[in-house]
Amino acid sequence: MEECTGLRERKKAATRLALHEAALSLAVEHGPDRITVEAIADAANVSRRTFSNYFSGKEEALFHGDTLRLRRLLALVAEQPAELGPWATLTRAALVQAEEGYDDPAEPWLNRRRRLHGHPALAAHQ
Repeated sequence: MEECTGLRERKKAATRLALHEAALSLAVEHGPDRITVEAIADAANVSRRTFSNYFSGKEEALFHGDTLRLRRLLALVAEQPAELGPWATLTRAALVQAEEGYDDPAEPWLNRRRRLHGHPALAAHQ
């Protein structure tokens, strides 16, 4: 997803990802309107203040994976040859992204994400 070079950057990325995963898991289990920032922080084994250093709210933590995937797709589109048409460019970029596979085999991201899609509490943030 994101390429990090230094130890500090890798730790930040790992913390951000842990918070996102905790938020997503709790939202799927309990519903997004029943989780709190404190619960997400506890599940990720960090403080509430640490959560606030990474995300402005639980919605941002929930959609962090979407943001990463969109950024990666945009980067892949930019890497495609200029002579390709728009549809071919997007198709090739999407295929590369699909092959990279961001999913946990035990609980694919898309399955968890689909369970939250269209939830009224998240509609504004989506």
